[in-house]
Amino acid sequence: MPQIIEVPGVGQVEFPDGMSDEQIISAIRSNSPEKPASAPGPLSQMILGQRPTPQRSALENIGRQVGLTGRYALEGGAQILDLPGALFRSGLGAMGIQSDLPSESASKLADSLGLPKPETGLERGVAAATRGGFGAAVPAGLAAQGARGTTGTTQGILSALAANPAAQIGGGAGGGAAADAAKEAGMNWVGQMAAGLAGGVAGGMVGNAAMNAAGRASEAVGRRVGLDAMPELKPKRMNDTELSAVLRNRLSITGGDWDAIPANVQKSLMTDLRKANTLEGLDARAAQRLADFRALEVTPTRGTVTRDPIQFTNEKNLAKTGANSNLANIQGLAQMENANNSRLIQLLQGVEGGRETDAIAAGRALSGNIAQQRDALRAAESAAWRDARATPGYRMPMQANVLGDINAALDDAGLMPFMDSRISSYIQALQTNPDQFTPQAYRNLQSMLSNTMRAGGNEAAAAGVARDILEQARMQPAASQIFNPGGAPAAARTAQQMRVTDPLPGDAMSAIDRARQATRAAYGFEDSSPLVRSALSDSANADPARLAKRFVIDGTADEAAQVARNLTPEGRQVVRDALATHIKRKALSGAADEVGNISQKSLNSALSSLGPEKLGLFFSPEDIQQLQRIGRVASYIQAQPAGSAVNNSNSGALVVGKALNALTGITSKIPLLNINQQVDALVSTGRTANALRASRGLLAPQAPEYGLLSNAGRGAAMGGLLAIPEDAERTKNDKRK
Repeated sequence: MPQIIEVPGVGQVEFPDGMSDEQIISAIRSNSPEKPASAPGPLSQMILGQRPTPQRSALENIGRQVGLTGRYALEGGAQILDLPGALFRSGLGAMGIQSDLPSESASKLADSLGLPKPETGLERGVAAATRGGFGAAVPAGLAAQGARGTTGTTQGILSALAANPAAQIGGGAGGGAAADAAKEAGMNWVGQMAAGLAGGVAGGMVGNAAMNAAGRASEAVGRRVGLDAMPELKPKRMNDTELSAVLRNRLSITGGDWDAIPANVQKSLMTDLRKANTLEGLDARAAQRLADFRALEVTPTRGTVTRDPIQFTNEKNLAKTGANSNLANIQGLAQMENANNSRLIQLLQGVEGGRETDAIAAGRALSGNIAQQRDALRAAESAAWRDARATPGYRMPMQANVLGDINAALDDAGLMPFMDSRISSYIQALQTNPDQFTPQAYRNLQSMLSNTMRAGGNEAAAAGVARDILEQARMQPAASQIFNPGGAPAAARTAQQMRVTDPLPGDAMSAIDRARQATRAAYGFEDSSPLVRSALSDSANADPARLAKRFVIDGTADEAAQVARNLTPEGRQVVRDALATHIKRKALSGAADEVGNISQKSLNSALSSLGPEKLGLFFSPEDIQQLQRIGRVASYIQAQPAGSAVNNSNSGALVVGKALNALTGITSKIPLLNINQQVDALVSTGRTANALRASRGLLAPQAPEYGLLSNAGRGAAMGGLLAIPEDAERTKNDKRK
């Protein structure tokens, strides 16, 4: 039905049905003899159902602007909840319950507080911009507060949401203002959305530029008044010594060691930080991991450096997908993992000296060195006894009290019945004829006891007791060798003979004592430890492979120390190489180097079982550091962080990879489209390239994931786009009217 309106100065004017208020005002203005002012006049306000704009004083206008700002803050802060609120209201509406959107509730609250409303088009535009700014500021502020009380992945996500607040607020304000301007111009929701996005990006860029300019200005003022910014936050302005000192402190807090990082790797890390020109949010653990990768010349990824479960999951699944696909550019991560595995094997080969050394070689070196020491001691003993036998008094009798001491000790120990019968008979014969107990008889008895001890059992125990008594006894020559019953005065000839023979027993005993010491040294070595006894025994324990496993690989640190003491420098090198081969074979689960896959679990288990103390007996500190670094890097690559969801079964990656193959197989038959090449390039320059930017994981939160455009885009969503549902709601209300 046509609309008839009384227009002053014109009369009644009929307008077609369906014209909006804005269209009617535009028609009246174009046909009016006098152009209205830029602000709506009384007629326009009457048509729009508005009260005439009152005239206010300057003080009243200031108070009004303050009140409008309060309204915009309430409405903008609540506007963020309108999208989920609309879903909630739809659910209540289905049950016949009427409810308001959060922003509508905020508007009613502002009305109840008596806050003014925007009246002019300019005020409405400012309102839209301000609401958008507050709509972006509130979630950014809440995210920043939440990040302070959280850790790990949650902290990273919240910090990212709070990143670059100036760009977010600028994007929200610009998006809101642009969307409102498009609406005032009569554009539909598509035009408003496009305008909101464009305004959001532009506003975000302006906000970011303003923040940077303010930062530069504050630094300039600070330098002028002598309050320069903290140098540790500006790596570009620090020399290597200063930056190294800061990084040394940062890494030490998390248990890292800056000085253990090779100099060339230190340089590369400082270069990365100077490019970022900030230490704000430096992840010291990520820096230590990246240093380990670079020290070994192994390729890192962002997921392996940051240990972020989401990034790690994406990288691993993409590698599996690429391995199951024919697309060359998404096979990069799979090829990189293969190259890293080969590099770790090569590093382990370097530690073992470029050749494998079996445990049996270590056992042979050990038993050979022990046998050499025994033979040297036995040779010294034989030489000492030869010297003793060469003395004139060697065949003269010695005091035989020690023979009775042996029998008494065996009785006390209850071992007399177990003594070898031949030894017992020999001792008994010497006791019966003490003149026969000469140094040679002493040597014979000692040899018989030592041979019996090698047999083991109770006989060996009895022989051991007897030998200890024999070796500990103080041997002395018997009385004068010239028979002189009653001590009668000797004739001149007899006296001369006595003077000649008196020093002979003493000379012989000095030589015999030296021989006895040599014997104690030889026998003491042979009985010095389980290692030596096993190596010199005639049992299966003397097998070289068993010796190496028992005392080198599976032995305690003390047993390994005994091994090291009984090795020559050459033998120690053999044992070291055998241990390196043992570690490598454990890491490869016994597979050959050419086809094996490093298992970080097996590698680190082997290193842990050997322990740093045992490794330190055979490896240099540099070798130990290299082995530990290889174990850490293997863990960074393979150990899945908590919260990750890697497709370990490979089923999902197989399906996706084959689907990509099928898709490219079809599209490749349409040459003009080149879809398969586009998909290949897109994935390659997207997720794969992002994964290989490992150095960007040094700073947390990971700013590259949320750059200026994404911050501005989020601000635009909070600003301009949130005005669309409001406009749509208003359109529905207009239709109902």
